[in-house]
Amino acid sequence: MKLVTRTELKGRAWGLLLTAAVLALGPSFARADNLDKELVKKAPEILAHLQKQGYKNIGVLKFMVKKGKSDLSFNSGAINHNLATRLENALILAVDPEKPIGIIRDATTAAAVADPKHTHLTPEGRTALFKVSYPLAWGNQKVTADAFLSGIVVLSPDMKETTVQFVVFDRKSAKLEDLKSANFKVGTDRSILADSGQSFVLSKRSMTKRDGFDEEAVANSASLDPVSPTPTPTPGSSIFDTYLKLEVKYDGQAQSITPDSASGGEFKMSPDPKEGQKVEFVLNNISGQRLGVLLKINGKSAFGGQEDEDDRCALWILETGASATLRGFYDEFAKKVDVFKVLSDEESRSAWANHKRPGFIDVAVYTESGAAGEENQFSIRGMSKRSLAKVPPPTTLAAAKEQLRNTMGATKRGRGLIAGSGNLEEANLKPVQFNSPQMAGHAHINYHTPLAP
Repeated sequence: MKLVTRTELKGRAWGLLLTAAVLALGPSFARADNLDKELVKKAPEILAHLQKQGYKNIGVLKFMVKKGKSDLSFNSGAINHNLATRLENALILAVDPEKPIGIIRDATTAAAVADPKHTHLTPEGRTALFKVSYPLAWGNQKVTADAFLSGIVVLSPDMKETTVQFVVFDRKSAKLEDLKSANFKVGTDRSILADSGQSFVLSKRSMTKRDGFDEEAVANSASLDPVSPTPTPTPGSSIFDTYLKLEVKYDGQAQSITPDSASGGEFKMSPDPKEGQKVEFVLNNISGQRLGVLLKINGKSAFGGQEDEDDRCALWILETGASATLRGFYDEFAKKVDVFKVLSDEESRSAWANHKRPGFIDVAVYTESGAAGEENQFSIRGMSKRSLAKVPPPTTLAAAKEQLRNTMGATKRGRGLIAGSGNLEEANLKPVQFNSPQMAGHAHINYHTPLAP
């Protein structure tokens, strides 16, 4: 099966119309995030440990995730990669200008570019990582690392608690060392569930309230997990029977979307799409109200290929009872669409390492709430990739700190992957307004497992 391959918002209040759907281009918002607060608290302690060892340049590699009784995974969701970015940002904020230490920017990507097989799970793999040159978070200098941080994120079987465990290894021994004193535990919130690839849905009635969203999301998510007493979702327990009827069509035939018993909180589709098949996504609003929808394929949004966190991506807006068909990746000027293409087996294997969520379709739904929009008074996710590409990189540590501080507050035939084909067609979109968005649910669909080489 092949990979199927939103603009940064500043308060999310506008959108573009695609026949019956619109793309929200208004201001972005961020929800309160329990992990960010703890990362900032722990950063000085982690930094002190690293400096005590005499390290000069530090990299942070993506984290593994364990949900309930499922296996550890590097591909659970956005959290695998974005937690590393958030830890980088927390460390940058904690660096003392009088005692500087270099923080590498996005060591995971740099290592993968050098060799997609790079890993920190084996002694040999860890040793190899010290031979790569990495960019620092400020300036234009490239360095080799003296040590790397990584870790594991664990969601408890009932999904109520999330534990973050840190490890460090250096070039001297390449042996993994647990940083037990830095480990912490927080209550699971919707950001963690969504970032971890854990599906959930909030009832329509609850969306009229002002609080209790995270608690309901956690309870619903646990009901979808195979360790739950009721592993089979009941009616109303997913976004697909409450807010959005999603049809994924291969050559015009809608595919079956069912709970994935092998991975709690996720869905699956089978069979895989075949090379050359026409792929379409049909969004049907069954919520009885206006709905904002984010659709990502292999971690990339169907609008602009955005790879940022969901709250920074544009939304497709569906009016009450409306439906719309997405037939490809829409460009940022909303005038062209790169028609979906199913890659060959070989193409899929080659493209696998270039995507953050290969083989997955991720769907988030938002409602317009009468309550005040959610605000997060603190976030260390940093600037979106789209924004970073538009500004020069910070030249000094002080500039890097300032850049982060400015974003910390809230602002209102073969079988393979689906990808863009390069066949551009006209798109008919127009802007609309979408007010006080509230995340009502998430769903994660495993549509492709790669064949063995």
